[in-house]
Amino acid sequence: MKQNNIFNRFFYKETLAKEKEKYDKCKSLVGHFPELDERIGASKTLEGVLELHKKAWELGYQNGNLAPCEWGMFRTKDISTMKPEEVFLGNVFGLWTFPIPKWENQKTEMYDKDVSVYDIVLNQYKRVLHSNVKAIYREAKNLVEEYEELNPPKDSFKIW
Repeated sequence: MKQNNIFNRFFYKETLAKEKEKYDKCKSLVGHFPELDERIGASKTLEGVLELHKKAWELGYQNGNLAPCEWGMFRTKDISTMKPEEVFLGNVFGLWTFPIPKWENQKTEMYDKDVSVYDIVLNQYKRVLHSNVKAIYREAKNLVEEYEELNPPKDSFKIW
């Protein structure tokens, strides 16, 4: 990362512009994280988590683990338009893999006396979304801190 000084503005104008654009995007990700994190944790339904997944994607929380995959959890062409039938959960604790509508129909089925199969797959989806959003947030936060260390606000310059 380059410091925004006279030399770099003259010789690395495009690089500085790209870094500033990335900084602005990361600053936005950092700003949205607390509310998104809270809403993921508070979500009580698979379809609610799906909507948060789509919202996170639109905000820029994107990586390979949250992206479409022909054989993965998210079997869609586009996350922004993903439907419940395209989200496949399961393959944990001996449960088969099914799309969200199948799990919605099994809300009352118990895995054992204290836990329903629905709660297991709900927590699976929440963990996948939360862990990836948090990883993206940490990376964005590190970039924001690095950028701000190299380019402090004008009013914070000190002679000594």
